[in-house]
Amino acid sequence: MPASVLDELVVLRFNDAESARQLLSFDGRGLATGIVDRMPSRGGLAAPKPEFVAAVQETARKNGVLVVADEVLNLGQSFR
Repeated sequence: MPASVLDELVVLRFNDAESARQLLSFDGRGLATGIVDRMPSRGGLAAPKPEFVAAVQETARKNGVLVVADEVLNLGQSFR
């Protein structure tokens, strides 16, 4: 992976709705896509708060950023 990738990423603090709004509003015009794992709790991690997911979706839409749900689960099986 090229080192320039770090210059092209914006990392959101997980489950921090206000921080997500601020970062996506500030950097949103230069972002193409946001990737969110909606089901990390399946791997033993904390589940995303509904207000965090809503903040990401609403702010991304407002700034023309596509949001991609990284994990799609069906009947308890993970498909990537």
